[in-house]
Amino acid sequence: MKKIEGQIRIPSGCAISAVISREGRLMTGEKIIESMKPMHERSNGLGGGFAAYGIYPEYRDFFALHMFLDDRTSRKNCEAFLRETMEIVHFVTELNDYDKTCLREAHMSLPRFRGVSEAWHYKEDFTGADIQQMMLLEHRNLGRLSMGANFGTGPNYIGQHIHNELEQWYIMLPGASFTYTAEEEKIHVQGGDITYTPHGSHHGSECADGEKFAYVWFELCENGYPGEIK
Repeated sequence: MKKIEGQIRIPSGCAISAVISREGRLMTGEKIIESMKPMHERSNGLGGGFAAYGIYPEYRDFFALHMFLDDRTSRKNCEAFLRETMEIVHFVTELNDYDKTCLREAHMSLPRFRGVSEAWHYKEDFTGADIQQMMLLEHRNLGRLSMGANFGTGPNYIGQHIHNELEQWYIMLPGASFTYTAEEEKIHVQGGDITYTPHGSHHGSECADGEKFAYVWFELCENGYPGEIK
């Protein structure tokens, strides 16, 4: 006799239940929770989850991550872990016609999540030999916006250079410690710091022995990147 779902564990098994108000009316979570009861545990043993849209109309431009915890101790431990290990930086900009055209041509869906391990590497000739340069959001995929990361240990350097068309931000990751120079200003930065460099500014960084480069860069090319979009 052929066994069915529930009688046998299927490694790739997954079940979905969905509910939506076509009129856009608010509803409680009772119906969807009730429908999920038979699927308390997925066939692959990895548990289940919920995804909802429109439950926080006043925060429509944000994403919410909900966690279900068994007890107060689990909640306290989880909150402590998030405070110690996570930092969220939120940049907001309006998409112009150039951005929207690039987004259509790139066939990229939003939101987009990409880990450092998925980035592709590049190398600029004004950086030290052991600097790892990574691209996370390629030029033009989201119009004028792009993002990447730099990593390296001292002694090392990222030589002085200039971007005549780019506004640039550095977000320092945990463990970062180096000296950043922009025009005549020189500062020492570390994890949690954020710098802003306007276009047309010479800038570079030096990392002493025992220090580390570890930061995400985010840039805005005000008038769009030169050349054809495609």
